[in-house]
Amino acid sequence: MLNLRKKYVFDLYLFELKAPPDFQTIDKRYDDEFIKWIDFNRGHYDFLSNKYIQYDTNLDIRYPLSNNSFYRIEYNDTHKDISITHSLALRNMKRNFKNFYCCSGINLLSIDSMGYYRGGVCPVIPYIGNIYNEDIDIYKLSRYYKCTMEQCGCNTNDCNYKYRYKIDADKYVNDYIIANSNLIISQLNNKLEFNNLQISDLNKKMFEFQNEFYAIKKNVDRIINLIAWWIPVKKWRESFRDKFKSDHE
Repeated sequence: MLNLRKKYVFDLYLFELKAPPDFQTIDKRYDDEFIKWIDFNRGHYDFLSNKYIQYDTNLDIRYPLSNNSFYRIEYNDTHKDISITHSLALRNMKRNFKNFYCCSGINLLSIDSMGYYRGGVCPVIPYIGNIYNEDIDIYKLSRYYKCTMEQCGCNTNDCNYKYRYKIDADKYVNDYIIANSNLIISQLNNKLEFNNLQISDLNKKMFEFQNEFYAIKKNVDRIINLIAWWIPVKKWRESFRDKFKSDHE
């Protein structure tokens, strides 16, 4: 396949499995021989060395990054922001955004097979609701969460902007909400209208129930009067009627 790839154009990706349960690291079953092989065939071999990667210089992610993350590299007394592939970054523990503020639900929407949705593919980000039961809540979805993971295991989450400082995350989320306020207000109005329709429907059902109740009560009173008609003594008849009234009123 690798030789064919040199002659023909087609997509080829050498995928590295991740270790459960949080999938924050590369599967430990991969040995050094496999790592060297996969790096060589990806073209990473001798391209980037660990000594050039500064461990504490993760940049704020302020734009969608697709499959790669950007890192600040110091080489020959110069600094450059370069991208490295997701698996290489994960393998070398460069996907660490712990204590960063991850702005979810703005560029990314994750929906599971049961219809539950949230703003990212990460256990830190909670589920908001279910698309089968309600409309997607844009306002609740547009939030940021402080990362507690050792590494960001899924590159899909690169679509979520990440900020080192809370004030920057606040500004980004607030700017988004303000810019989309008409859409959010429209959605809130739709929810209000839906709730009003539900209340109206409930009132209608209550009215129908009351009518049915009074109709049943009227029929019961008629039956009681028919039975009481056969009681010869008036005092007994009244006592009979009063007894049933106290039971069903």
